[in-house]
Amino acid sequence: MAVIYYNDEKFADEYSFEPKINLLYVCRADYTDAAIPTATHAHFNHLEIQYISGGKIHIRIGGHAYIARKGDVVIYNKGVMHDERADPECGAAFYNCGIKNFQLPYLPEGHLLAHDIKPVLHTDKFSGDVESIFKILFEQVSTKKNCSAAVAHHLLNALMTILVNQIPQE
Repeated sequence: MAVIYYNDEKFADEYSFEPKINLLYVCRADYTDAAIPTATHAHFNHLEIQYISGGKIHIRIGGHAYIARKGDVVIYNKGVMHDERADPECGAAFYNCGIKNFQLPYLPEGHLLAHDIKPVLHTDKFSGDVESIFKILFEQVSTKKNCSAAVAHHLLNALMTILVNQIPQE
């Protein structure tokens, strides 16, 4: 048995997004759903986060082309033009969510990344955690149980904290 003592005085709480962060929607697209490409668009009122749960997806964000694979997270900052299409050979599956009122102290509202950081994050050893959070978010919103909103809110905060901590690794 391993015991790890947690002393909250040693851990900065600078990335708490309480209470204003809001989940607008969560989506799950399987290989069939993801086969339909999206038209170029932007979200002018919110940030969108996409987790690639299978296959490979071709993305254009702000005029730059990227490929995201299983385990990657794609960040669509508020107001940034983008489109995506599943790889024609292997297809793709993904989750995504829209987030309103997200604010980091050093970026504009609705931005998780500075414009000079590549918008495809490799979650590496956190891939399973990120996928689990998306799965549970989707289940909670789908079932609409009494505490679903509270669970979704806390999961969203956990997801965003994991992603913010991953950015320096990129």
